[in-house]
Amino acid sequence: MGLALAAALKPANTCPPSTVFPCFQQSAVQLGSNPFASSAQLTETPEKECPLRVKRLIVRFLCLGVALALSPQVTVAQSFWERTDLASLSLGSPLSDRTRAVSLDSYLLSTGAYESFAPLYGTGRRTIRALFRTDIGAKTEGLWGFATPESAPSYDLSAGLSLGLTHRIDIDENRSVTLMVLFRLGEWLSEDSCTADYGAIGGAREVNCRLSGSPLPPEETLDYLWEERTPDWGLIRFAYTIRF
Repeated sequence: MGLALAAALKPANTCPPSTVFPCFQQSAVQLGSNPFASSAQLTETPEKECPLRVKRLIVRFLCLGVALALSPQVTVAQSFWERTDLASLSLGSPLSDRTRAVSLDSYLLSTGAYESFAPLYGTGRRTIRALFRTDIGAKTEGLWGFATPESAPSYDLSAGLSLGLTHRIDIDENRSVTLMVLFRLGEWLSEDSCTADYGAIGGAREVNCRLSGSPLPPEETLDYLWEERTPDWGLIRFAYTIRF
């Protein structure tokens, strides 16, 4: 049975054991809802492993790009930045958007008042993603970029590095196939627990901040702390183009 909070949540001084928690998704829990509501329906979303063949394909494709970059076909007279363009620039990421959604929510105190999650999950410096493309051959471009780190009292989102390639294969004068491979390193989200005062009912307890008002016991909410990499860590895309 859930317990109403008697005081505002505070980040805990110690983090839970550093184990690799599975990814979980809330399907029927509203943050800040009545803690005595029906039990939370949490469904486990196991992290999908990249097949070994796909990993080998990515490695071979990246090695091909490096070989093309060192090929004498690349014009030496052109500097690196003359061959580089900005492909995309964005504020936020899938994980950053998730933490921002929590910062806009609130939780219920035992007094009946609602307390905002903003002091725990709000940040003034959201992650920025930048992706560049560099010509390394007549039909090949290298993709590279970065993501800045993001943090708040209850979580840390590490910086990231993006690496990839695009290669075009001309079938004839009017048709071509383009293959793009992009791999993101880093961008790991780690969430810290909080200390909540349940008063005479339970005293000070370590709890998952987001699930402090859920019907789960405080110690069980620790199993649902975020500890995962960005969901768009790998991308393979094929494009078939017909020119009229």
